[in-house]
Amino acid sequence: MKKVISFVLVLALVLGSFSMAFAVPADVEGTDYEDAVTALSELGVVTGYTDGNYYPEKAVNRAEAAKLVITALGLADYAAGNTASFTDLEGYGWAKGYIGYAEALGILKGDGNGKFRPADTVSYQEMATMLVRACGYTDASLPGVWPANYVVKAKALGIMDGIAQAGDAAANRGDVAVMIYNNLENEIGYINLDNTWVANGPNLDTMLTRLDQEMFDPDGVATGTAVAGDAFVLNGTEAIADGVNVKAYYGALVVAYANADNEITGIKEVKSTFLTGEFNAEGKFVANDVEYTVVSNTSDYGVTGFANGKVTSPASISLDKTADDECTLAVKVSGKQIKNVYSQADWDGTNIKVTATMLKSLDKDNKFNNANLFTVDDNYEIDTTSFVLVGVDALADIEEDDIITTYVDAAKYITKLEVSDTVVTGEITKMSSDDKTITVAGEEYVRTTDAAFTGVVPGDEVELVLNYAGDVFSYEKVAGELENYGIVTDKYEAKGNWTSATTEYAIKFFAPDGTIKEAYFDDAISGSAATYTVGVVFKYDLNKDGEISDITTAAVTYVTNAAVSAKGVLGGYNFADDAIVIVADAVSAGNATAIDDEFVIGKAADLFDTDLTAALYVADTDTDEITFIIVKSDSTTTNKTYAVANEAYTDNTDAGYGVVVLIDGAEKTFGADANASGLVVTSAALKELKFNTDGTVKVASVTDASVWTTESTAGETLTVENGRLKTTSGGAVVDNYGIISEEVVIYVWDADNSVWTAGDTSDLELDIESGNVVTLYRLDSDNAEEITHITLYI
Repeated sequence: MKKVISFVLVLALVLGSFSMAFAVPADVEGTDYEDAVTALSELGVVTGYTDGNYYPEKAVNRAEAAKLVITALGLADYAAGNTASFTDLEGYGWAKGYIGYAEALGILKGDGNGKFRPADTVSYQEMATMLVRACGYTDASLPGVWPANYVVKAKALGIMDGIAQAGDAAANRGDVAVMIYNNLENEIGYINLDNTWVANGPNLDTMLTRLDQEMFDPDGVATGTAVAGDAFVLNGTEAIADGVNVKAYYGALVVAYANADNEITGIKEVKSTFLTGEFNAEGKFVANDVEYTVVSNTSDYGVTGFANGKVTSPASISLDKTADDECTLAVKVSGKQIKNVYSQADWDGTNIKVTATMLKSLDKDNKFNNANLFTVDDNYEIDTTSFVLVGVDALADIEEDDIITTYVDAAKYITKLEVSDTVVTGEITKMSSDDKTITVAGEEYVRTTDAAFTGVVPGDEVELVLNYAGDVFSYEKVAGELENYGIVTDKYEAKGNWTSATTEYAIKFFAPDGTIKEAYFDDAISGSAATYTVGVVFKYDLNKDGEISDITTAAVTYVTNAAVSAKGVLGGYNFADDAIVIVADAVSAGNATAIDDEFVIGKAADLFDTDLTAALYVADTDTDEITFIIVKSDSTTTNKTYAVANEAYTDNTDAGYGVVVLIDGAEKTFGADANASGLVVTSAALKELKFNTDGTVKVASVTDASVWTTESTAGETLTVENGRLKTTSGGAVVDNYGIISEEVVIYVWDADNSVWTAGDTSDLELDIESGNVVTLYRLDSDNAEEITHITLYI
């Protein structure tokens, strides 16, 4: 349970001198409670009884718990006069101020029926909740449900260290002292608009530091109208201690801590609320979709004006209610009424995407660019107290591609930096009539430039890059109809002519689903219709009426005489599994065009091991894959396909010809681009086939397979021995032709039907007769000594 020993030294510094003469209550001396009770007694948080005992085992009630937490926060002197909303505090007049203050700070709540139950014992989980809330955490900021969410956080903060009890058991005085003691050095903060806990810093704000703070005197004169601890509107002209940054509170009505020189060391309490929005034409202030009625345009403190974080004049200004001008007001708000206005701040920032050059400039020259400078201290280092930084904890946390909003004073020195790395991806479900507002995932977004969103329509998936305020700095479509491709097959004037301002334009195009489609151009882009002539490859988007609302020529790469590897690699890119393949008679680089009377849909696998005569393709650089390709139809495959032909014919298909072959012993039929009758032969029958990219045999490119040797000596016997092919005569080996491949392909001529048939190794046991020819092939370069194919013309 015991704190590290440095805590004792810190405590001594805070108190000035650690009074070791303090009498430790006899009933805690030597127990696990001793350090906690001793320290908290010195700090004035807890007290013993007049008999010299502390009674650590005695239960603490809820009223006592409220007093202990408020006292530990250094707020005991300010509890008097606070009132609570609870109806059951009769007999607890001494605790009403503490309970009321704790309720106002959100540290405690009642039972939901208007009662606090001050006499009930406080449970361990309730005490843990109060101490976690004292550090600035709220219900909404902690995941899960009560009490588990608060107990988990209390354990994470070390509050429960050394506590054996838990749950709804009554907390005793000793354990409560330990829990408060464990919490003394935990930082106090608040929950920002992002629902994230932020420390009150940069000066350390803990229970321990608060217990030895003086209060700031707003007029700094002992005989002045204000006294130490009075509220005031912070405007930056006050004396502020070195290293303290309170710029985030400029314009707020605050009570501040101070050192002995009456220099502000921190903010004790904020008594106003910041609202950012704009006045409407009726003079009402609209913030976060809430319309507030301004009951009073000023306050007892006047209205302080700010421009980009700098006070325009410490004297009071008149509230500027110019409609549609965004500003930030510090106000006293009740419901939907603004009772008082303490300050009005106008912010005019510039949004910038962070580059590597900017980060180097920040590190080297203390600036983001030539227009945005930082104030430096006497060591020529950036003075971090001279500006407000939100979105990150430190300048070093800013990264390339972050969006920063910079606010500068008249001398171009930065007064505020907002940093965002927020990216939202989702489908546009709604778009305003002026195209300036889109709805994505239920949230409305506008651009930082107040410009319209172009090139996107409802139904598109978009990626929005936001600034800190949540406005769209940049956007791009990541999915939608524009991902579809087309090839123009015809264009025409649906009404009017190409030179008429009233002409309606349309195109017909081949789509990757193999169909011809027709679409009109939306009026907004009809001026670009003339660009899309026959053969142009394009990408498009359709509006709800089926009209082309967005269109662009496809960003394709043109190649000629290019090889696709056996593994399907072209230009360093693999083919995507769902790659779109189109075969065309003509492919041109000029305007990225493809021409064909009837385009054909192909398969990516058919392009593997192929020589492309010409092609247009699109590669996704994120995946390094080809997603779309148009290949010239006379491109040929380079993979080795060996076959014997049995029949050639003509037909009424687009190819006009066909051929029936045996490949690896199996019969297959292919279309052919010419008469293939010359392939049906008995001598040199094994052919190396070549295919067009449409799958037809390219007849002119078919060649004879390379013959290794032949055997036709009548009277000899062909046989297989020890996996080798041999010929013998009279029992003696005449020739040893070597190893037969385990996958050998054997074709045998059927003289009765004049066709080649698939054979096997049993056909190699034969007596060679006159006119017989045995042809041997070695066609596996990896196993050059093996016989891979044999034709038996017998």
